[in-house]
Amino acid sequence: MPHVLIECEETLFDKDGDGCITIEELATVIRSLDQNPTEEELYHMISEVDADENGIIEFTEFLNLCSPQ
Repeated sequence: MPHVLIECEETLFDKDGDGCITIEELATVIRSLDQNPTEEELYHMISEVDADENGIIEFTEFLNLCSPQ
């Protein structure tokens, strides 16, 4: 598993260190890129990779997002 992906997930997205990316954490990152998505858009982004449909992105789902298809 590439170390850079682990570091990216931990430092950029997962601010509380629980191993998951919440809608709030995703919003923070996207807004830091001068984007202002609606809550609906954020939920849609999460649902695109949320394989178990629990409303958050776990690390394995994050890896799938970063992997070439």
